[in-house]
Amino acid sequence: MRDVLSIALRKMERLRWWNFLKFNLLKPLFIKFAGWDENKGFYVLDEDWNYLIILDACRYDVFAREIVNWDIDGELKRRISRGSNTPEFLLENFVYRVLPFSIDTIMSDDPIYDDIIYITANPYVNYYLSGLFHEIVPVWLHGWNDQFKTVLPETVYEYTLRYVRKYGDRKRYIIHFMQPHEPYVPLLKEFKGLPITGFSCAVKEVLMKRVNQIPDRCLLDLVQEGKFSKDVAFKGYVENLRFAIPYVEKLCKLLNGKIVVTSDHGEAFGEYIHPIVPYKVWGHPKGYRTKELIEVPWFVVNGRDKLNMRAVERELIRIKARKLTPTKNRGNTDDN
Repeated sequence: MRDVLSIALRKMERLRWWNFLKFNLLKPLFIKFAGWDENKGFYVLDEDWNYLIILDACRYDVFAREIVNWDIDGELKRRISRGSNTPEFLLENFVYRVLPFSIDTIMSDDPIYDDIIYITANPYVNYYLSGLFHEIVPVWLHGWNDQFKTVLPETVYEYTLRYVRKYGDRKRYIIHFMQPHEPYVPLLKEFKGLPITGFSCAVKEVLMKRVNQIPDRCLLDLVQEGKFSKDVAFKGYVENLRFAIPYVEKLCKLLNGKIVVTSDHGEAFGEYIHPIVPYKVWGHPKGYRTKELIEVPWFVVNGRDKLNMRAVERELIRIKARKLTPTKNRGNTDDN
């Protein structure tokens, strides 16, 4: 019965009056009823770390299952994110957090977080947090992959090493990978020609071309329309996480101090928002505080005692040499 009602509600979303009613009356009432109006998430800046590695849209339950295969020792905890999507996560942790203190701090020309270098594959960081850090490194701008319409993990890895070489351990680092967020690169290799735009092409185009909005089309849209298998999509999500993990492992072995691997938010694959409410949530919409969306990993790794700059330099030389050595059928997503 609940599934039938869910399908009916999904069809009603085509009606303008229903969307108005849902977002302006029903959703606020449910948020109050479910207790979602109270944000119990933690602030990442209240925690101790030298390197904060963010895997975008990584669910806690999936991470916990996959971590047993890692070649890295660490301590895993479950944390509650302050956001159910990236903009909410960024604003809650880096903007709203300082609002109660001093408007002079916000308006100052000096970066609020002058001790942090933010290396990001996610365009939202520049969009919302420009000027707040000592430096934001827009990997999405310089290292975008047109074939897969995202930033590949190997590119984030390379940029991280470049800036670690530049600043050493004089700064802290936030390293924001795009995976396991869509597009699911391993899946796109298997199913070529899927009619999707890739992650945040819309956001990228807004920033680059100064337009107001460009519609983004993702794989979960096809799933909801019955044009693609949910099980295969979820498998692609997991494989996309595995696609990024080798580069996270490499960083954990190279870097020094306390390294934390976490996520900004999770990902929903059609789970019901409440046991008695016949409404499914997909992706990661703002304000939906379900466990699939706000439970994130907090994996603490003790890195090297001292940063080995020679090892960092050798790795950068290896990456450069690999780029200069064409290999037949190597492609641009393998780094082994």
